[in-house]
Amino acid sequence: MTSAAPNKFVQRKIDEIISRYLSRGTRGAGRVLDKTKDLLYVVDERSDQIQVISQILEANQKAYSEHLKVCTNPEGCQTNASHEEVEYILSKELRGLGINTNSDTFTSEEKYSFEQKIDQIIADLKDVKDGQELIFNELEELKKWFILGKKNWKQLLLGKTSEMVAAGVISSSISDPLIEMTKELPNLIGGG
Repeated sequence: MTSAAPNKFVQRKIDEIISRYLSRGTRGAGRVLDKTKDLLYVVDERSDQIQVISQILEANQKAYSEHLKVCTNPEGCQTNASHEEVEYILSKELRGLGINTNSDTFTSEEKYSFEQKIDQIIADLKDVKDGQELIFNELEELKKWFILGKKNWKQLLLGKTSEMVAAGVISSSISDPLIEMTKELPNLIGGG
């Protein structure tokens, strides 16, 4: 499962949707969904489609979370309903692409924490040895797949780590911190 950053055009369109329709709260689910579907129509790379949906979903979740802090009518609020509609429909789109979102999704704080840990490992690698581009790319790629949920992301992390160790690309000084990170995530066996 590889995922490069979206094409510059695609990223610009994602940023445009987020800034126009989500950064200051949703202006109606219809607009967000229409613009997202328009973009998905022209994007033919599956990895770019996943990035479009996951970035817009993440921005929607962030905007929804911010709105809930100040919402005076949580039960009857149209803004809440719009955010929930965007969440439901875009999650369904992800499932259609073979990405199952689970109840074990990362919070913004957890994503930030893991990104910081990955960045620290990358910084340590730079100090140890230049020319580790493959490792940098693999680690950077991990940050793009939080949408998989904790259990699946842990499987991806363990798989990439094992593959790099088996290929002799990394040593235990690099793999140990990666494996240590997995201890903060749910067990793969038994689901808890």
